[in-house]
Amino acid sequence: MGTETKDIQATAYMQSHILINVVLLIILLTSILPLIRIKRWCAKSKEKVRVSSIIFAILIHAVLPTLILNLFTIQGIPMFVVYGFAPDVFIVQIISSVILYLVGVFKLIYCVYLQRKSVE
Repeated sequence: MGTETKDIQATAYMQSHILINVVLLIILLTSILPLIRIKRWCAKSKEKVRVSSIIFAILIHAVLPTLILNLFTIQGIPMFVVYGFAPDVFIVQIISSVILYLVGVFKLIYCVYLQRKSVE
């Protein structure tokens, strides 16, 4: 209405989608890393569980997956829109968060198991 329209490049959508996919690939690899290192974490936690490792675990396994799930919602994009227009992005978001949550639950259960074992 009275203003000129801006021309956009034909590849603008593809470029932004590729950027989002690269970011989500990095997020997915970051979420798989604790799963890969779980054996080392178990061996290390048998020695002693430190407060700093508990804080780090909370950040990695509670805060990070919540941020991943709300990544687009924070920017004002509802999840059903993400699912409708870019289901691959939605799926990677869900998988990354679920992996981080599940590894966190495993670590919590393992810490409780170690505590009970040390009491006996």
